[in-house]
Amino acid sequence: MGEEQVFDLSDVKPDEFVNYGLVCLEKLAGLGDYCAKETRDKLRIMVAGGDGTVGWVLGSLAELHTQGREPVPPVAVLPLGTGNDLSRSFGWGGSFPIFWKSAVKRTLLRAITDPVCHLDSWHLLVSMPSGEVVDPPHSLKPTEECSLEQ
Repeated sequence: MGEEQVFDLSDVKPDEFVNYGLVCLEKLAGLGDYCAKETRDKLRIMVAGGDGTVGWVLGSLAELHTQGREPVPPVAVLPLGTGNDLSRSFGWGGSFPIFWKSAVKRTLLRAITDPVCHLDSWHLLVSMPSGEVVDPPHSLKPTEECSLEQ
């Protein structure tokens, strides 16, 4: 991987990459640039971090589906977080080994050759009878009030 292919999330947020980087490729592809089209169609993303970082990137990429900007690039994980439950669930491992150079090479090879697995993402609205207050579990974050029709 070249330096220009690596984005530090403290400098470039995932939504900035989606809204700028991918748009540039899509515009060039729309103008007939075959290389840009191939790059956009075959793009795969490697996230080095834990569940929070992976979720942040996946949430930003989900906007592509919402906007009809397919394909949504598949995401591989270098498990560098503390929990790494998502990484473990998809077979990327729960931690990063001491022999990191060979592990990075193996992970990058798997990222470009392994089949893509799909992950469901949900938005759930829980509605309580009027006046009843509920303390949702930690895993469910409350959002603003909205009507059932919304």
